[in-house]
Amino acid sequence: MTSFFADLPGKAAAAALIFLLAAGLCVAAGAVALQASQNFKDVTAEAVASAKAERDAYWKGEIARSNEEAANQKAIQAESAMRLEALTSSKIRDAEAQQKTTENANAALPSVSGCGLRRDRVRVLNAQ
Repeated sequence: MTSFFADLPGKAAAAALIFLLAAGLCVAAGAVALQASQNFKDVTAEAVASAKAERDAYWKGEIARSNEEAANQKAIQAESAMRLEALTSSKIRDAEAQQKTTENANAALPSVSGCGLRRDRVRVLNAQ
């Protein structure tokens, strides 16, 4: 037993050395884990930023497409309104011209005192 105690300072130094090596390995492993965690965080942040940019680009495109479609529909409606306005104004002019013709034809008929409508006036009215 004396030989065991005699080597005790050497064994303590060896144990301390092993402990220090183990502690150093633990510190190194922790540093590696910390760096890996930071790298993972960076990669995740880049992926999130990329996904956001892709999403934003998609929706900007959809909004632009929708705006273009709305502008096209607006142009179609404006063109339709102009055609309809031209058609109605043409019909109004035709109706006014026919009314003027009827009024002129009625004015050309002789004025007769009497009751009721004469045959000539009825024909003017039926011509409408």
